[in-house]
Amino acid sequence: MQKSGVYHLKNVPRQFHFPFPLEEVGWLPHHYHAHENNCLDATYVCIGTNWEDLEYASIINGKLCRGRSTPGTYSFSLLRPGTQVTTVRTSYHDELFFRYEASQYDPLCELFQTKEKTDQHFSFTSLPEEIVSMIRHELLQFETPGAADRIDQLALLLITEILTRHRQAQSKESSKYSLKLQAIAAEYLAGARLKDLLHEYGMSERTFYRSWQKAFSCSPAEYFARNRIRLACTLLRNTNHTPAEIAEKCGFATVNYFYQKFKKALQISPMEYRSAHKVSLFEEPAEKSRKKR
Repeated sequence: MQKSGVYHLKNVPRQFHFPFPLEEVGWLPHHYHAHENNCLDATYVCIGTNWEDLEYASIINGKLCRGRSTPGTYSFSLLRPGTQVTTVRTSYHDELFFRYEASQYDPLCELFQTKEKTDQHFSFTSLPEEIVSMIRHELLQFETPGAADRIDQLALLLITEILTRHRQAQSKESSKYSLKLQAIAAEYLAGARLKDLLHEYGMSERTFYRSWQKAFSCSPAEYFARNRIRLACTLLRNTNHTPAEIAEKCGFATVNYFYQKFKKALQISPMEYRSAHKVSLFEEPAEKSRKKR
């Protein structure tokens, strides 16, 4: 009986026509494998843990990817066919992988509702042990009728559960910092230095930018620039402030700089914008006024 290694399921008869039949399952405790410019010819889902050397690195599609594992954590990867992998630094570790035929990559992305059809890599801390145990049980008898069908389904169940927990953790992380982000955004617009705000609210730059990207559709600098122009538009429409006063209230260093940024954003000058949009609340439009006379 095979205890560990790669289980070849491609040619094992299925009792049912479930989607996403597996070609192979790798059950590899204390595994060491270094890729040397390998080109993946299939779709892979890989789960790893227990690295003896906690730092590792690979070149994936020409890009250096460094990682650091913490004891008790797991890594998850969804890899597309055609991915080029070269190991720079690896170590003995435990690995469970599922291999699907190359054509299954896009359907799997659709099934798991990944935002972009790109390789997925992340770490997580809670492995659905019961599902893994069930997979192991079926692997030990994978050639018996029905076992391969159950492994196909259990693999999808395991992946779905991992992705669900990961997304829930991301959602909690975002909500954890949402009030801080809103406060930082407001004070940043009021002229406070971003570095001072991060210190005041106890956020590292890495945490801040990661959380900001999830909450806003633009960078902090773009957010600041857009809101300065938006405030300028409001003041031009609703007040009689001079351009110099508006420039000062919106945080522009000079009137000329204000004019330059405003025209670049809206393709017209501030005074042209005011002429086109300013209407007094109690002033009748000229055409209506003429008719009354």
